[in-house]
Amino acid sequence: MRKFTTLFFVILLFLGTGCSAVHKTTTPTLFETTRVSEEASKTYVVRFVDVFCDKTPVTEQLINDAIIRSLAIKINPLSRVDDMDDWYVFTHAGVHWKDNNTLQIEVKKSLRENGQEVQWLVRTYTADVQLHHDMKDKKYEVRITPNRIVCETASPEYYQYMPDDEYVPSKCNLTNVFPAPWGKYDVAVATALKGTLQDFVDENKNGVYYTRLANSSYNKHVSGNPHFIREKFAAYLADEREGAVVNKGGVFFADKQLVQIVDSVDGVTFMWDIALQEEVGLTEVKRSEHVAEWTILVLTKKYVDAL
Repeated sequence: MRKFTTLFFVILLFLGTGCSAVHKTTTPTLFETTRVSEEASKTYVVRFVDVFCDKTPVTEQLINDAIIRSLAIKINPLSRVDDMDDWYVFTHAGVHWKDNNTLQIEVKKSLRENGQEVQWLVRTYTADVQLHHDMKDKKYEVRITPNRIVCETASPEYYQYMPDDEYVPSKCNLTNVFPAPWGKYDVAVATALKGTLQDFVDENKNGVYYTRLANSSYNKHVSGNPHFIREKFAAYLADEREGAVVNKGGVFFADKQLVQIVDSVDGVTFMWDIALQEEVGLTEVKRSEHVAEWTILVLTKKYVDAL
C-alpha cells in the first residue's frame, strides 16, 4: 500500500510537471544596457522674477509646464524618418515628468516594415530639477542637472539590423571616434536641457507664461458701394494674410468667424466682439498661440480705419 501511494504521487508530480512544460511560454530576452553619457554632467542654473509683467505670481506648476513645453521643442529635431532599403527607421523623442523632481527623456528608434514595427531601441535619459523660491529677493531659481547614467533597452534582434547602435566601450576607446552613434543623442539632450533654461531669461522667447482670454471689439461703418468695398477688402486681405476667407458673412479663419461684414444701403459695417488667447510672460504679453487670428483683426482694423 505504501509503495502504491508513493507511485501515485510520483505519477501526479510527473503529470503536473509535464502540464507546466506544455503551457510554459518563453519571453524573448530584451537587451538592456546601462552606460555613462558621452556628455559631461553639468548643472544649469537660471534665476528670474517671481511675478509676471501684470504682477500675477509665478507658480511652480507654471514653471514645470514651461520646462516640459520648451524641452519638447528643443528635442523635437531628434524626431525623424529615415529610409533604409527594405524598411523605415522612425525616431521619436518625448519628455515627461518621472516624478516631482525628475525629468525623463526617451528617444525611441522604431524599425518598420510594411507599416509594422519590426525592432526597436529606447534610450532613456533623466535629469534632476530643483526649484527654489527666494521670497526675500522675489526670485525663483531653477537648477537642472542631467544624470550621466543612460539606459538603453532594445528588442531581441535590434542590433542585428542596426549593429552601429550597439554600445561597445572598447571599440569606442580604440577608434576614438566622437560623436559615436549613441554620443550624438547624449550631446543633443544635454544641449536641449541647457537651452530650455535659457528660454526663461530670453525676452524674445517668453518661456514662462500663463494664458488668459483678451477681449477685442470693433465697429465701424464705411460709406460707399457695398460690392466695391467688399471686393477691395477681400483682395487686400488675401495679399496680406493667406488662410483668411472673406465671404458674404464676414472674415473666417480655420472655420471660425472673426469679423462680421454687414451691408446697408449706403455702405458696409465691419464689426467684431471676440475673446482670443494671449500669453502673459515675465516681461511682456505675447499672442503667439493665436497669432493668425490676432493679425487678421489688426490688418482689418488698419484697412478699414484708412478708408
